[in-house]
Amino acid sequence: MIEINLLPGKKRKAAAGGAGFKLALPDFRGLLASIKNPWLLAASATSLIVVGGGLLWFISRARGCGWLRTAARRCRRRSGASTR
Repeated sequence: MIEINLLPGKKRKAAAGGAGFKLALPDFRGLLASIKNPWLLAASATSLIVVGGGLLWFISRARGCGWLRTAARRCRRRSGASTR
């Protein structure tokens, strides 16, 4: 490829690769520097983890317990509906 009319000392731009899609990672140092209160961030993250873990534990216990299934079967028997 021949390039003409280049000014002396001027650097050439690198050719753009691909279709122009560029994936850039966020600047984590700048993000950490912008945090005003790291203890508040740590407390918020901890509370989210505890609440999420509690919900997962509660849901897993409720699914395995079966008290709702037995109550539904009793109700079906009283009403005359068929059960599995």
